[in-house]
Amino acid sequence: MKFIFSIISIGYISSIFIFADSKLVHQISGFNPYSLLHIPLYGVLTLLLILSFHPLHNFQSYNQTNQRNPLILSPFIAIVVSIFDELYQSLIPGRDASLLDILLNIVGVGIVIILAKRFLPLMTKKIIDRPYRPDKPERPDRPDKPDRPDKPDKPDRPDRPNRPNR
Repeated sequence: MKFIFSIISIGYISSIFIFADSKLVHQISGFNPYSLLHIPLYGVLTLLLILSFHPLHNFQSYNQTNQRNPLILSPFIAIVVSIFDELYQSLIPGRDASLLDILLNIVGVGIVIILAKRFLPLMTKKIIDRPYRPDKPERPDRPDKPDRPDKPDKPDRPDRPNRPNR
């Protein structure tokens, strides 16, 4: 899964630089006052980078080991890409670099990092805490309640005749 997100991240970064000099960007800029589309553009990039640096099943282990935390590495890469994108735009005729664009990119990165800090541990906790018991299959008639062979049926009482459960 990490490999797929890594390929998508590389393609996304490449498309940022490829489309910097396209007619499509010039057309979109008419509908983009104050360059606000930079926020979701770099937010998506940050999310792709986070997902490419770690699988969801061991997000908690980054705090206990010496591995690099994706919530530190991903925004760093996204901000570096943002700076290089603005430098590249300064070299394109008809385009100019803007400090405001870099700040809006940082806002997009920050929003995703805040959301990822909040929701990724919850998602991974559900994945980690999910019990896996291949020897005890779930009951098809009640998938929310597994079989309980450790609880025997109620013993027959000699003073009462056997009655069906009501």
